[in-house]
Amino acid sequence: MGIRVSVIRCEVSGKMFTRIPTKRRFLLALTVLFWGRLGAQVFSTDDLKIHGFLTQAYAFSDNYQIFGIPKGGTSDYRSLALQFHYAGTGRISATLQLAHFRYGEHPSEVYRDPVEIDWAFMQYRISDNMYLRFGKVLMPVGIYNEVRDVGVVLSFYRPPYTPYSEGQYCSETFNGALFYYAANLGSLGTFSIDLFGGGWNWLEWYQIQNPIDGSLSVITGRPNLNNGVGLQVWFSPPAEGLRLGYSFSQADIAGGLAYGSEQNLFGVGPQVQAAHALSFDGDFERWILKGEYARMAYRVFRMNAYGYYLQGGYAVLPDSWLFLQYQEMKYSDLPNPATGDLVSTYFLKDFASGLKWQANANLALKAELHWSYSKEAQGIYVDLFDDELPFTRYFILSLSNSF
Repeated sequence: MGIRVSVIRCEVSGKMFTRIPTKRRFLLALTVLFWGRLGAQVFSTDDLKIHGFLTQAYAFSDNYQIFGIPKGGTSDYRSLALQFHYAGTGRISATLQLAHFRYGEHPSEVYRDPVEIDWAFMQYRISDNMYLRFGKVLMPVGIYNEVRDVGVVLSFYRPPYTPYSEGQYCSETFNGALFYYAANLGSLGTFSIDLFGGGWNWLEWYQIQNPIDGSLSVITGRPNLNNGVGLQVWFSPPAEGLRLGYSFSQADIAGGLAYGSEQNLFGVGPQVQAAHALSFDGDFERWILKGEYARMAYRVFRMNAYGYYLQGGYAVLPDSWLFLQYQEMKYSDLPNPATGDLVSTYFLKDFASGLKWQANANLALKAELHWSYSKEAQGIYVDLFDDELPFTRYFILSLSNSF
């Protein structure tokens, strides 16, 4: 009971938690996490189950701020959630997840409340291998989107920027309905498909430089994606631990900073946006190999973006893993409003190495170092249309607990 009460207090009192001095705040998170060594703490009745997760991190960068991580370091970096699942007595069940997220000094923090409704959906199980969900549902995209904040199962603090980002260009959830079907193909393996439709939104943020005094200001917006449809397919061959996937989505995007009908940045305006992703997911006893390729394109304007990542891991000890990861993202035909040219340029190149100690199924300690060439830089002016990629390193030490 002690663990569950402590985590609930952090969930509900997010603002109060951030007012605690930095060192004490980090020590408090360490204490809560190490209690997890006692095993998962799950409240359960016949119909209602309550569980969740907490990841608390300390991070710093050495050149400029990136992903909300300042040069001076921050412990205001965490993900915390409490999930309620009501199984019911028939085919209908309900899931609600409340969450508290902090990303240091990231521009997206202006949109975050201390406690947010992360998921909220009903599920109707048609059969053992088929169900229907409706409400605020997890979007089926790639390997990590449905577990992007569950630190104990991730190789690094966050999934790769391509294709998951920080709410830019990829949404964790959508408002609508989803149909799931799975089939056993016998000696060929297994197959599953998700079909979904609905709407969602993105986060936009840009740094604008004052041409007179050189000062920077951050502007943010939220374009809406409506009339969205999509699917995800997974095929698992007989080889244990291996699966191959493909996902697709398409929606009408409008509003925000770049997609408004009037006074939009870059002259893009309302678009029909489509995204594709190919996934390779190999998770074996002593090693893993994962990779994804993603492409985003517009049906009205020519602009598109694409990128990939490769991630490998090896268990150097039964409970200790070494991970390596490389990722990059590039724009093609990006419209430059100053010159009218269409520009092709890299947005991100990032190499990372990390160590993970999996103390048990419910507790993990991770240390990771990233060498990043990225236009995700914050606090310095970055020309989106220039080939130069500002360089920095950033380090994250994190502890993750599930309960």
